Amino acid sequence: MYRCRPRCCPLYREMLRMLFALACLGSVLGLQASAVDHINIIVPDAHKAALFFSKKGFTLKKPHDYSSGVQKGLSSQSIHFSSHQYIQLMSLSSKESKLGALALWYQGFLKDNNKAQGLGLVLKNSNLKELNKKLLKKGIPNKFKDLPNYKWLSFKTGSDLQHVSFIDPKKYIQRSEALTNHQNKARAIKTIFLKLKGDARQWATIFQQADALSLGLEFSSMTYTSSGIIQKVILESTASPCPESFEYDQIAFSYSCQEDRVKAK
Repeated sequence: MYRCRPRCCPLYREMLRMLFALACLGSVLGLQASAVDHINIIVPDAHKAALFFSKKGFTLKKPHDYSSGVQKGLSSQSIHFSSHQYIQLMSLSSKESKLGALALWYQGFLKDNNKAQGLGLVLKNSNLKELNKKLLKKGIPNKFKDLPNYKWLSFKTGSDLQHVSFIDPKKYIQRSEALTNHQNKARAIKTIFLKLKGDARQWATIFQQADALSLGLEFSSMTYTSSGIIQKVILESTASPCPESFEYDQIAFSYSCQEDRVKAK
């Protein structure tokens, strides 16, 4: 859950106040919020990234290469959880000479900072057509697509807002237990710490209109760096003892375990 404790940052103090008030209001009214679907992490070397996460106790899906659309030129490997959430590790593929818009955008980040970066947050929302209308009325242009397997709402490629998008899956692909059964017993994405770039008012409007303020999102600092928007990920795990925290380049990972919650009580 969003913790109603704003943290100061001169540039974004007003946004923090807005987010704080809206989050507390949402918890009081019991708003039906969006949910975290997955996060995208761009990595310089997919093989090395897969090896690293395997050693940390994760089971990874086989690599998939994109040959068309905005993702053309990207290769991905995913870590799936029983909660239907997942972490997508994206890298540039050597198989494609021409890149799609998203691949070009990711390429630019790797040129500036050749390290793993959390660049994308995708939220589930079951009423994207209505969200599309609400955002347009608020002066925030977006792209709504009704595709065969899912509905999709995103923002202009290359813009600050492209870091966040929304999905409404028409059906869930049931992942095998072999894919969601991790050695570290991770089962869900619990909390994501974000640093956002761009117009603070736009971000506040997007999260408000999407009822996304009661999610496990922490706006711990609104000062953007070249290391992407995702600074830290907390995963739920049933392991005992709780797995050790770790860092992958500029992204911190830690766990929330049952034994920790018992101690907290």
